[in-house]
Amino acid sequence: MSSDPTPPAYLLRTPRLVLRCLEPADVPLRKEAVDASQEHLKDLFLELRSGEPMTLEAHAARVRAARGNFDLDADRSYGAFSPESGRLEGEGFLLERAGVQALELGYWMRADAGGKGLATEMASALVHVAFEHDRILRLDLSCHPDNARSVAMASPALSN
Repeated sequence: MSSDPTPPAYLLRTPRLVLRCLEPADVPLRKEAVDASQEHLKDLFLELRSGEPMTLEAHAARVRAARGNFDLDADRSYGAFSPESGRLEGEGFLLERAGVQALELGYWMRADAGGKGLATEMASALVHVAFEHDRILRLDLSCHPDNARSVAMASPALSN
């Protein structure tokens, strides 16, 4: 996506999060975060709609695909980790499907991380990367209008 010959940052830091490209060692952390938030996330993950947790192998496949896309400077997925505990709080995405000179911002947070401003903090960092590194002209963010937390997150994150 970037017209900049330097690769995108694999590591970003915010006051309360470490954002980094997912690695194979993160698979158990991702599974734990998703399993702990299954009801909260069921509309985001097709695999969760059956009511069954995703297998470790399914998470590993997602992480491998995300890492491959990141390495190809295509869609980029960042794990959002607590710097103190190393716990995966969620993931943020910069997706190419928005069109020419545009990206789509996506994210998910574990259920017990909501309401703390972490999604806004993560999204703000990704907005900065999208406009400064990728030099996009437009950033899209879509959410269901009944998703009050996502609606509340969007305004401050996008205004930075």
